[in-house]
Amino acid sequence: MKLIVEFPEIDLARRKIGASLSNWGLNQRPLNDRERLIIELEEGKEIPLEDVTPVHGGLLSVKGEQVLLYIKDTRQDKDTLLYDPENARRFHIFECRTLNDMRRNGRFERYVVTTNRSGVFGVEATDPHSGNITNHEVELLVCKNCIKDLNWNKFAEFAGAEKKGIWLSFSIEDFFSEFATFFSSKPTHTDITAPPGGYVKKWKSIATSYKELRNWRCTSCGVDLSKHPMLLHAHHENGVLSDNSEANIKVLCVLCHAEKPYHSRVKPTPKNELLIKQLRIEQR
Repeated sequence: MKLIVEFPEIDLARRKIGASLSNWGLNQRPLNDRERLIIELEEGKEIPLEDVTPVHGGLLSVKGEQVLLYIKDTRQDKDTLLYDPENARRFHIFECRTLNDMRRNGRFERYVVTTNRSGVFGVEATDPHSGNITNHEVELLVCKNCIKDLNWNKFAEFAGAEKKGIWLSFSIEDFFSEFATFFSSKPTHTDITAPPGGYVKKWKSIATSYKELRNWRCTSCGVDLSKHPMLLHAHHENGVLSDNSEANIKVLCVLCHAEKPYHSRVKPTPKNELLIKQLRIEQR
């Protein structure tokens, strides 16, 4: 017997806001761990600061997903949070000196980590007279130390009104888009809608940043090629050229790169091969 269940009030509300019906069904597979994590992060997940991992020079990550974070218990009054954002608590996008100080001093306060890009955060305000705590949805500004240490839009090179303008105009959407290539991409495409493969537009600068992060050393043999940068390559371990997450990029000398499966085309000249082998011996 087929059981039909209807919720007319919910359906009426759905139609009023113009929401479409989902394709969910009882026969759909359960969510995997990463899919559950993505949902939790979009809604906001409260965790200790020690569980947030800085990757690729300081970008904030939780289990491989790019996040931003803020403290929900602001201990600030409602009026400051709602009407004076320049003096209100800030959200963090980078392992800045503020977070470094908190880690160093053992202040592992519980932060809310999120991938929500709206700029609106659920926080708690404390009444300075009664001590009562109330919940509010407020717009917070980004931490100045974060964009300074990241040098967002060359922030450190400006002063005065120009510097303040960069701070006040910071866009979470632009920030996540700028660094999305360093993280595992969300499974939003099907085999039909997936974009064509190949290197991303900024691949050269991405590859250089990974080499700098590894101090221009091959992560396999350890040879230092800082004086011969053209002999150091950035290799995609899983073969997906659009996946530039830190776990997928290996910095390799041309000899080690040539030893990877399906990389017979990567063949150094006899002169370069001899040079790398000599450097390996000298640097032992």
